[in-house]
Amino acid sequence: MDILKLRYFLVVARCQNMTKAAEALHVAQPAISQAIKKLDDELGVKLFDRVGRNIRLSETGKLFYTKVEPLVKALDDIPQILATEVGMENKTVKINILAAHEMMTTIISDYKRDHTETSFQLSQDEDDDNWDIRISSVYDRMNTIHEDTVLSEKIMVAVPRESHFSEGESLRLEDIKHAGFVSLERNHQFSVQTASFCLSAGFEPLIVFEGESPEMIARLVGAGIGVAFWPGFSWGPVNDERVKLMQIEDMDCSWNIYLTRKDSVTGSQVKDDFQKYVIKCLNEIEKR
Repeated sequence: MDILKLRYFLVVARCQNMTKAAEALHVAQPAISQAIKKLDDELGVKLFDRVGRNIRLSETGKLFYTKVEPLVKALDDIPQILATEVGMENKTVKINILAAHEMMTTIISDYKRDHTETSFQLSQDEDDDNWDIRISSVYDRMNTIHEDTVLSEKIMVAVPRESHFSEGESLRLEDIKHAGFVSLERNHQFSVQTASFCLSAGFEPLIVFEGESPEMIARLVGAGIGVAFWPGFSWGPVNDERVKLMQIEDMDCSWNIYLTRKDSVTGSQVKDDFQKYVIKCLNEIEKR
C-alpha cells in the first residue's frame, strides 16, 4: 500500500468521479482506475459503489477514508514542520554553563535584550552533551571547532571585615587553613579548582556551608560564618560592606574560563553572532 495509491483514493473519494479525479490529478483515468482496483484487491474490500456514471464511497470506504486522510495530511505537513523546526533550531543557542555562571547570565540577559528573536537553552550538567557552546574551566580539546577564548582571572579571598583576616590588603593561604570555608557545591568547577589551591598549600579546606550563589556566599561571609574564595571578574564586586576581598600573596591562584564551540554544530548566523558577542564581552572584562 504505497502513498501514491492513497493520494489517488482521497481525490477520487472527494470527486466521486473517476474522470474528474483524473483531471484534478493530471493523470490518465486508466491509471486512477487501476490504482483503486489494486487498493481493493490489497485490502480485500470494495471501497466504492457505482451509482450510474458516478461512484460513491462504500461504508467500508468511508471508514478507510477517515483513517487515511489524517495520515496523508500528516505526511504532507512534514516538510513545513521540518522547515519550521530547522528555523527554530538555527535561532536557538544551547549553552552548557559549568563556570562563570553569574557573568554568563548577565551576558545572556544583555544579548537577549537586543536580540529578542534568539532563544536560549541553558544547562549546568557536565554530562549534558546537547550543547552548542560550553563555558568551562576545563579545556575541551575533543569538541572544539573554533579557537577557544580564554578569560584568565585572579582568585581572591572574601573575609569578614571585622575579622583578623582583614588586616592589610593580602593574606597567605596558610593564614586561613584553620578557617571555615563557605563554598559553592563541592562538585562545582570553581569549588574543585579552589580546593586544589588549598591542597597545594598543604591543607584540605573545612567547608562549613555550601551556598547557591555569590550573593548568598557574601552574606554568609559578612555574617562571620567563614571565608570564601572569590573570582573578581566572574562574580563581580562584593555588594556587602561587611566583606573585604583580600589578595593571595603566597600562590598564583587564578583560573581560566574557556568558551568552546562544539565541532558538530552546523553553521548558524545566530550561534556565530552570539559566540562573537561573548568573546567581545570576555575580552572587555579582562582589559578592565
